[in-house]
Amino acid sequence: MVDKNKIISALNILIEWALYILIFSLPFSKTAIEVCAIIAISSWILKRVFMGKSGLRLPQTGLNRPMLAFYLIGFLSIFWSTHIDISISAFIRKLTEYIFLYFIVFEAVSERRVVRNIIRAIALSAFIVCVDVIYQKITGFDFIRRYTMYGLDRISVDGKWQKFTGFGSIEGEILYNKWRVTGPFKFPNGLSIWISVVLFPFMGIALFFKKNLKLKAISAILAILLIYCLLLTYTRAAQISCIAGLILMLLLIGGKTSRITLTLLLVGIVILTLLIFMDPAGFQQKLAGDGSIQHRIRIWTAGTRMFAEKPLTGQGLNTFMANYERFKVPKKSERGLWYAHNCYLQIAAETGIFGLLSFLWLIIKMAIESIKSLRLIRDDFLRYAFLGLFCGISVFLLHSSFDVSLYSLQLAVLFYFSLGLLMGIKSIGLNQNG
Repeated sequence: MVDKNKIISALNILIEWALYILIFSLPFSKTAIEVCAIIAISSWILKRVFMGKSGLRLPQTGLNRPMLAFYLIGFLSIFWSTHIDISISAFIRKLTEYIFLYFIVFEAVSERRVVRNIIRAIALSAFIVCVDVIYQKITGFDFIRRYTMYGLDRISVDGKWQKFTGFGSIEGEILYNKWRVTGPFKFPNGLSIWISVVLFPFMGIALFFKKNLKLKAISAILAILLIYCLLLTYTRAAQISCIAGLILMLLLIGGKTSRITLTLLLVGIVILTLLIFMDPAGFQQKLAGDGSIQHRIRIWTAGTRMFAEKPLTGQGLNTFMANYERFKVPKKSERGLWYAHNCYLQIAAETGIFGLLSFLWLIIKMAIESIKSLRLIRDDFLRYAFLGLFCGISVFLLHSSFDVSLYSLQLAVLFYFSLGLLMGIKSIGLNQNG
């Protein structure tokens, strides 16, 4: 006779390890993400089959209603989509996978041990990314995917354009400070958003956790490395969002934080001053970004037109790019299809006002649940990891006003994974009190 409990236990172990590998490999391999997600989802569904009637009920995460409302509206958008094939594919292969992943992570995070293991996996991944970024800054290439720094595909030597093969092969002075690091990501924005999320749990532990000096020191080193790598991306929105996240963290922690705040501000001022003196022209060029701003304004205008045509139903899930040509602001020098560079505008354009409202409901509910629970979690490690994760997710959501993080596989998986982890830590922390 089949022992269901042993099978369920084995499936739980398989799910747990799939999640560890997924979050570790997230910056490095989309294939690994998909394989691990498929293993976790398949095992989770099979486990719930063996659970019988109890397996038909979703775990109560605190965010079920807004999450399922957003999912339902995404499904309904298929029926009035301007490109049904695109919407069906996005619903099955993207949104459904993300929602499954959220519930799976929440359910897997049932013990403090699992949280520590996930943090360890993220820490190892973060260290490798930081080494890769520094290597890329020195050599021009990252050593994982062989990506060049952004804008460094070709260079001018003696007035002639040639393929970049490494700084060592070029004679003369190369002003490569104007190029931006990407690490194992294809674009600097992707790297900066990933850093913005994973930075804050280590920052929270480094600043406030007192019981384990070794963990505190490791977290501090990782936080410093991640901040340095974030600066090298020259991504304005991510850097500003991280400052807002730091302010949020200090406000939430309360107490006598004036000395910490002053120290951090002084360090920030010193770093910015050094950057300006080291490369004033390049720094001003990065901050100006007039072309980028004008480009985004044109895309936002197209997105607003798209929403205005179908404000209630939207154009259909994941159809922004397919519809862009119909609504874009004409410009001869601009070619290609584009995302909205604003997640909220793109959600509204694709799923209508109800899709946007359901997602905002999810965000507000998450914020309320997190702020209410923060002071009730007595375990210091869980509390500061929870605080950092909430601030990291908040930074992600703020930065989503200027980018389309939720439409990138790596970053969307990071968001839903982090959300499941956040609610899982909350559940463990509150249950320990009970």
